Amino acid sequence: MKNLMYKLLSWSMVIITIEVIAFFYVKIFLEIKDNNYKAIYVQSSKGIAKNTNSFDVGHVNVRPHPYFGYTYADKGQEGINYAGFAEKHNFPYQAKGNEFVVGIFGGSVAKHFYFSGGERLKELLKTQSPLRDKKIVLLNFAVSAYKQPQQFNVATHYLDSIDLAINIDGYNEIVPRIKHKTSTYTPETATDFILPNYYELFFTYDKDTVLNLGKQYFFKDTVHRLGQEISRTQLLNKSSSLFVSWYYLDKYFGQQIHEDLTTASSPESVQSSLLQNIDQRIYIWKQYTYLQNEMCRIKKKQCYFFIQPNYHLKDSKPLAESEVINKWVEGSINYAYPKMEKYVAERTNESFQIHSLSQIFNEISEPLYIDAAHINKKGNIFMAEKIFEVLNRESKQY
Repeated sequence: MKNLMYKLLSWSMVIITIEVIAFFYVKIFLEIKDNNYKAIYVQSSKGIAKNTNSFDVGHVNVRPHPYFGYTYADKGQEGINYAGFAEKHNFPYQAKGNEFVVGIFGGSVAKHFYFSGGERLKELLKTQSPLRDKKIVLLNFAVSAYKQPQQFNVATHYLDSIDLAINIDGYNEIVPRIKHKTSTYTPETATDFILPNYYELFFTYDKDTVLNLGKQYFFKDTVHRLGQEISRTQLLNKSSSLFVSWYYLDKYFGQQIHEDLTTASSPESVQSSLLQNIDQRIYIWKQYTYLQNEMCRIKKKQCYFFIQPNYHLKDSKPLAESEVINKWVEGSINYAYPKMEKYVAERTNESFQIHSLSQIFNEISEPLYIDAAHINKKGNIFMAEKIFEVLNRESKQY
């Protein structure tokens, strides 16, 4: 009995010592104030998640979808509806009474716009006489890294849920990921490293690479979900040692995925020059944007397409010091955007029109970009006002 008590006491002291060491390690070295699930993902998004965002791993967790490529995981939890979109309403949405429903389509820039510019757009829409007595409902159909034909596929699925569609895209459509990127790459010299999201992964890499990536993602996703479950029981909040173990497991699998992505080689059949690849992407964007508009027209839904602003585009904005962040896609943007805007100009005499927002910040010197593509709240509010100018000028009676 004394032996058992001694062993229990010894193990208790070991556990307490480990917990104390882990506690101070979390506070001092990891600089995380709270041991919880959300804290680690805020922390990891500063590091490894930034390098794995082609998979939307870490800061965004996704699931394969048979029609859309992927949607957000954690359906029905933490602001994700049961269709897998960052939206409080479930899809398909049934309008009630005098509601007028506006859908926002696109990638993460469109999603950011929905959350920080959407309220301003609703205020402006209410100033139009046909909508003054209506309740404006905005729905978010935008998902990080979406590009055509994903917007087209989502619109096909949920068009009956809305009265007006606003599509904001342009960056994901034409910016490939470049292997071994450096600041000296140009469109003429770089080799394409196709964005490896679920929509393209399976025809970008050889079978062994895809299988290995799948295993790594499965393990990381398991750790992610384990953290969620532990977090609900409060154990992660109480045990610093458990938190540290989970932190490094999560980070390890994130690093493994990143290494696999950056060292993987594509089969020769999908290797192409960057210029050819961008031209192909622009062609796909044109085709599916046109088809999305035709579908809206057939369904008698108003649909407006906007090319998003981007600070890489030459002379599109006087950049503040904090906005000069990442120049590696500058050549691709300046090659592709003029071609896209030429297509915009060619649509001026047709019912189908695309509007470019690329120059809307050209006289604003204060910081608006928070990274290589995304815009802060002030920028999104300004973008809402510019989008409304188009709607106010060109929309039919609602």
